[in-house]
Amino acid sequence: MGKSMSLARAKRLLKVVGGKDSFWLCTNEDLRSLNTLAQALERVDDDVFRYHVNKYKNDFSDWVKDKIGDNDFAREISRIKTKDTLVRKLNEKVDESRELVKKYRVAAAKRKRTIRKKPKKRVRKPVKRRSKPKKKPKKTRRKTKKRAVKRRPSKRKRSAAKTKKAKQSRPRKTTKARRKTKKRVVRKAQRRGKAQKRPKRKRVRKR
Repeated sequence: MGKSMSLARAKRLLKVVGGKDSFWLCTNEDLRSLNTLAQALERVDDDVFRYHVNKYKNDFSDWVKDKIGDNDFAREISRIKTKDTLVRKLNEKVDESRELVKKYRVAAAKRKRTIRKKPKKRVRKPVKRRSKPKKKPKKTRRKTKKRAVKRRPSKRKRSAAKTKKAKQSRPRKTTKARRKTKKRVVRKAQRRGKAQKRPKRKRVRKR
C-alpha cells in the first residue's frame, strides 16, 4: 500500500473533465473520466491499446498527468505495459476514491445532525421585581444666621479714633514735667514778643 489518500486527491481522480480536455481513443471516443476510460478499455482489443501504449509513448499516463492533475498515479500507469493490468489499476483507484469520498460525506452528515440536535442553551434573564416607590424625603431648609456686615466708619470718626489712639500711646507727663513745659512755652512767647518790638537793622554794603 502506498500513501493514504487525501479527500482532495480522491475528488481529483473522480472528476469529469471538460470536452476540450477529454481523452481521444483511437476508436473515435472522447473519454472524460478515469471510470469511462476503464470501461472503454475493457471493450477494445490489444491493438487499440498498443496504439496508445508502446516504446515511444504512453498516452494514458500523459493524460492523467496533464488533464486529471495527479502525477503519482500517472507515474504508476507509465510502468504498466498490458491492457488488463491497466484496467484493474484504474478500477481499484476509482473504487478507493469513491469509498473515501463516501466516508467523508457520511461523517459530515452526522456532524450536521449532531449540531442540529444540540439544543441551544437558554439563558434566563433575571426577573426584575417591582419595588415599591420610595417616598421622597421632605426638603428641609437649614436656618442660616444673617452675617452682620460691618460698615466702614466715616472719615471724621476715623481721624478722631487715630488721635485718641495716639494720645493713649503717649506716656503721661508728671506735674513737674508739665510745669517745665509751661515755663518753656512762656519763655518762647516772651522772646517772640521782644523780637517783634526790636527794629530790624539795616544792612550797609561795604564799598
